[in-house]
Amino acid sequence: MANVTARFNDVEIQPGTSATLKLYEDTTGDGNIDNQDIVSLSDGVTEYTLSGFDDIDGNDTWYDIELANPSDLTNAAKVTVDIELEM
Repeated sequence: MANVTARFNDVEIQPGTSATLKLYEDTTGDGNIDNQDIVSLSDGVTEYTLSGFDDIDGNDTWYDIELANPSDLTNAAKVTVDIELEM
């Protein structure tokens, strides 16, 4: 299994907001998740390491970014995409 480095152009997370990056990999081509990892994003941090992947260049991969601010639904965060994934 290999690590994947995820890089963002910019990450701004407002106080009281949580942000998570979930990366998924389908190694068999059947549309099901075979490998996944989750990391919490931090304000100003643009590079993260996720582990437990096979071959993101040759397999189907996708990601979700979840933002939550339970006390203020109008104020979440900004994650500037493009995301770059590299093994």
